[in-house]
Amino acid sequence: MRDHDIVIGGGGLTGLVLARTLAQALGADARIAVIDPDAANVRADPRSYALSAGSRRLLEAIGIWPAIAGDAQPVSGIDITDSALTDAIRPILLSYDTAVQDGEPGMWIVPASVIHSASVAAVTDLAGVVLVRATAVGVASDTAGSTVALADGRSVRAGLVIACDGRQSPLRDAAGIKTVNWRYAQTGIVTTVRHERPHGGRAIQHFLPGGPFAILPLSGNRSCVTWTEQEGEAQRLLALDDA
Repeated sequence: MRDHDIVIGGGGLTGLVLARTLAQALGADARIAVIDPDAANVRADPRSYALSAGSRRLLEAIGIWPAIAGDAQPVSGIDITDSALTDAIRPILLSYDTAVQDGEPGMWIVPASVIHSASVAAVTDLAGVVLVRATAVGVASDTAGSTVALADGRSVRAGLVIACDGRQSPLRDAAGIKTVNWRYAQTGIVTTVRHERPHGGRAIQHFLPGGPFAILPLSGNRSCVTWTEQEGEAQRLLALDDA
C-alpha cells in the first residue's frame, strides 16, 4: 500500500515549488510528501537568485510571487566586461536591456531567503502536502511503486519519487543515475552592499581571470555581490577585515 502518491526528496527551493505546483495541478486529493531534515525551517542564505520572466510567471501562477514581489528588484539592463585586474580601463563589451514583452522586465533579482520563506509558507498547511523531517537515504522500486528509506529507519512508499536533494543527491545515487563531475578549485564569495547613488536596476558582470564577478541590484538601493576566485586567493580575501 502506498503512503503517498508522490514523494519529493529535498525541501529546498526546487522541491517546495514543485510540491506547490503539483498540489495545485492535481488537486486536494493528491498525497504529496516533501522529505527534508530541515523541512519548514527558513534557512539563512546570503545569496540571491536571478529569476527570468518565465520563472516569475510560474511563481505568480502558483501563488508564491505576491509574497516575493516586495523584495524583487527588476533588472533594467546588464553591462558585461572581460578584462584583467591590471587593466586601467575596462570597456563595456556588451550592454543590453532586459525587457521581453510590453516593457516587462526579463529578469528579477530576489534574495534567496525571501524565496525560500515564501515557498515554505506556500506548502505549509496546504491540503495534500506533508513535510517530513527526515533524510532520504535510499530508494527501491518494483512494479507497484517505490519505497524511500529514511535515515531514522522509517520508510515511505509512493507511486513516484522525485529527487530534489541537491548535487550530492543520495536518491540519485540509490537509483543508479551516474554523473560526471570535477572540481573547479574556485570559491564563491557572496555579500550585500548598499549604494551611495541609485543603481538604476542595472546588473554588472565582469569576467575576470579567477572567475566571474557580478553586481546584482537588489531592492532598497542594495546589491548582491557574487565574486568567484581561485581557492587560495579567496581564502586570503575572506581573511581581510571589512575595510
